[in-house]
Amino acid sequence: MDLSIIIINYNTKDLLLSCLSSIKKNTKRASYEIIVVDNASIDGSVEVLKRLRGQEVKVVLNKENFGFAKANNQGIKIAKGGYILLLNSDTRVEDNILDEMLEYMEVSSETGIAGCALKNKDGSLQATGGYFPTLPKVVSWMFFLDDIPLLDRLIKPFHPMHEKSFFYKGEGLFKKTARRDWVTGAFFLVRRKVLEEVGLLDEDYFMYTEEVDFYPFVLGKNGKLGGTTCPS
Repeated sequence: MDLSIIIINYNTKDLLLSCLSSIKKNTKRASYEIIVVDNASIDGSVEVLKRLRGQEVKVVLNKENFGFAKANNQGIKIAKGGYILLLNSDTRVEDNILDEMLEYMEVSSETGIAGCALKNKDGSLQATGGYFPTLPKVVSWMFFLDDIPLLDRLIKPFHPMHEKSFFYKGEGLFKKTARRDWVTGAFFLVRRKVLEEVGLLDEDYFMYTEEVDFYPFVLGKNGKLGGTTCPS
């Protein structure tokens, strides 16, 4: 099994079905499994997932909302793939990206975790990672200072792109392959051996920043197995 795709669902039935369909349609070469963990949805998702169970989808039905980290850990524990992908239910897989990302990981042995370019419906880019937060970086982010052209290269911004920036969007940072300190959990592709060395996500985080917390502990050659944001 090349890849285990773990999707957390909470009242996103229609988005989830669209996501599942896009994976099947646009993944041609990799062998994969899909694990959907439902966090006590009440929108009809449970009934749909019960029908899908066993049809190329493994299903975990929770009786309460355990949040992002714990639910993903449930999926990771039963995953069989050499790579694990945490994928948001509100995404659509396009352009054979999963096959391309696995090929990238195979030839980039020092990359422990990777993300890809995430796009809005209008094709504009979303921010998909950044650099470790420090007090100066967070202050710069709050006041848009890290959006000033050229200054972002000196500051190494915590969260590089602001949709409402007074200066510029910072999209250039996400149009090329580059090393980041962390990549977003919306598309979080990690080697199994990293999880075996590091452990699971910290369940003290209910939602958000789990991926930033996870990053300082990734191991590899020379003690550093980093993450990469790759444009799709």
